[in-house]
Amino acid sequence: MPATDDKPAVAYHVFERSKEPNWGVLSAIELQNGGRIRWKQKTDEPLVGGTLATAGGLVFTGEGSGKFAAFDAPSAKRLWHFYCGAGVNAPPISYKVGKRQFIAVAAGGSKIWGYPQGDAVIAFALTE
Repeated sequence: MPATDDKPAVAYHVFERSKEPNWGVLSAIELQNGGRIRWKQKTDEPLVGGTLATAGGLVFTGEGSGKFAAFDAPSAKRLWHFYCGAGVNAPPISYKVGKRQFIAVAAGGSKIWGYPQGDAVIAFALTE
């Protein structure tokens, strides 16, 4: 509805999740070779959060289902995963305490997308 002199505009919209099958694709792009795709890894859910690549060759990303996973950057092999209890729709971060590296991610879910909701920030210590 358009705005009038005495009333603000009202936006009308409807959001419905598609009934079609959906998934995500995590891709490694080789920038030195003109953007060639080095590998792709299909995920069960669309990737609506972010991705973190570490100098140690790990790639972390989460899914709306609550799955948080680590991949080997050179090969795309899934090395590890953890169920966070709520949708992982935020980018992971890396930080160091002393000589120990940690990866942390928020698991809050999304009512809009229909993902399990929660209120956690989960941190993982990396081992050498």
